[in-house]
Amino acid sequence: MNTLLRKILIPAAIFIASLTVLMFGDAAMRDFSARIVGKTLDFLPYAVGVVTWLSAAFLANRVISFVFWEGVVTKATGTPTPRLIVQISSFLIYLLALTGIVGVVFERSVTALLTTSGAMGIVLGFAVRSLILDVFSGLSINIERPFVVGDYVQIHVRGVNNVFGRVEEVNWRTTRLLTPERYIQVIPNSVLGSAVISNFSRPSPIGEFEYVLTLDAAVDTERALRALEAGLREAILAGGPLAEPEPAVRTTGVNEHGVRYKLKYFIDPRKGGPGKVRQVVLEHVMAHLRKAGISTAQAKYEVHQADLVERNLDHERDRLALLGRVELFHSMTEAELETLSAQMTLQRFAKGEVVIEREQHLESMFLLVEGVLETHVPVPDTDVMGCYRQRKTP
Repeated sequence: MNTLLRKILIPAAIFIASLTVLMFGDAAMRDFSARIVGKTLDFLPYAVGVVTWLSAAFLANRVISFVFWEGVVTKATGTPTPRLIVQISSFLIYLLALTGIVGVVFERSVTALLTTSGAMGIVLGFAVRSLILDVFSGLSINIERPFVVGDYVQIHVRGVNNVFGRVEEVNWRTTRLLTPERYIQVIPNSVLGSAVISNFSRPSPIGEFEYVLTLDAAVDTERALRALEAGLREAILAGGPLAEPEPAVRTTGVNEHGVRYKLKYFIDPRKGGPGKVRQVVLEHVMAHLRKAGISTAQAKYEVHQADLVERNLDHERDRLALLGRVELFHSMTEAELETLSAQMTLQRFAKGEVVIEREQHLESMFLLVEGVLETHVPVPDTDVMGCYRQRKTP
């Protein structure tokens, strides 16, 4: 309340003072100027009239801005009033004041002024039609409010790469987005008027996304689901999709190329845009498919490796293929790999089953064919509750 009074008190005092002087009449002001300056100032009544109208407009603008827009409208809608609408209301108030100055103070025909202004407006309209289109598009955006400042949106424009970012400002001509790369993207409002806009902040900041992969029909479905799910979970650890809600993988159908698998995951645009998260998901999903010897349906030459686990590594060529994909053994000769492959055995572990306990000594090593291992490492500076720091390893 105190702030409101301070912002209105000064323009109200100026308006009352100028109005009081104007009410004294021309004779009083001429007599005042003759006694103070020594001669009559004919322009003084006009100056006081102009000040009175401008101070009235200033006071009205302050009252409407702080009482109506920031008070009534903001409380009713629960969000700040768009700045463009406030600026338009201010423009209209000062336009009325200008009309009053011409018609009342200078006693000129307002009709002639409006007619001249209309003719000039038509000429200027053709010259700056793109600017006018931007302004009206910005006004439409502020009225319909498909997004507000702070929302994360993606702009789909034909022939142009989609633009993703956080809305920083919506002004007369442009809308400014802060991209994940930390630079400002300036988009004309006229472009937004014909673009498709995806708002990732409404109605919930958590968005669901899907990606479909097609794998060869020869790949065992359960095994493909395990590899894809492992890739999704590893993508979570790499800062991709959210852990909650939990991502999922399921089959969606069969076509002439193979079996279609749908990867469903959730993102928070405040932590990463859809393009960035999709890249992380694909990187880790494809890495797990390669480790498991599974390829997409278009690459038929690796169909033999798709049965790697199902054959229980009984065939030497399957064991050699597995060792050949491990970087640790790249320096070994073919004879050394054959010797090593002859000693390999397959072990399966269910989800949540312990593979090895801490301080347990083994005489062999594990090669992870598919899946994700989770490692729990005790930290020396644990608190009295015995908390441990958790680390996950693909």
